Amino acid sequence: MTGKKVKSIELVIATVLIIFLIIMFLVIPLSRARKCEKFAICVSNLKQIGFIIHIYTQDYEGYLLPAYCQSSDKYWFEILDSYISKNISPKQKENLLVCPLDKNHIWRGTNYIYNGYYGFFLDSGYPKNLAYKPRKLSDFKHPEDTILLMDGKPDINPIFTYENYLSLIDERHKNICGGKFLLNVLYVDGRVKASNTSKFSFNQLCGY
Repeated sequence: MTGKKVKSIELVIATVLIIFLIIMFLVIPLSRARKCEKFAICVSNLKQIGFIIHIYTQDYEGYLLPAYCQSSDKYWFEILDSYISKNISPKQKENLLVCPLDKNHIWRGTNYIYNGYYGFFLDSGYPKNLAYKPRKLSDFKHPEDTILLMDGKPDINPIFTYENYLSLIDERHKNICGGKFLLNVLYVDGRVKASNTSKFSFNQLCGY
């Protein structure tokens, strides 16, 4: 009788282990699939933002969206607000400006960082080297290789320059979808690429 009880207990333990292993084999791929889905959402977000920025550019005689305007205290995504809010709900707007893979580094509504070299308007009293003139699309020799917007950790502000971009980049796509890519990048020509590096050249960031 005791032997039967032991066998029953062993059978229960074996059954539990099998169930546990089945759950693990199902849950891990499902978790990866969800992360890949969020990766795709991030790509879609950047493409849509790039499209809206190009509409803005057409309305302003070919000038790119500025990174910041001190007189109105508005950053790039706040300047774009009237364009974004035209056709989508506040919730859709919130989702558009946030990569779903990292909601721990959201600053004033976004976790994407914009290139500060494309128009940084400061009032008088600030050093001239802190102010960058607005750039026209026609100014760029290689818009397909010049960075406009990318995944970031905008804990202070959502703007990067060559000097500080490494501290603001967020490699939140690392080890996702095969582990090939680190972050998503929107280029001046409107294309979005998944980058396998977080180090970029001066020309890629400044567009000269």
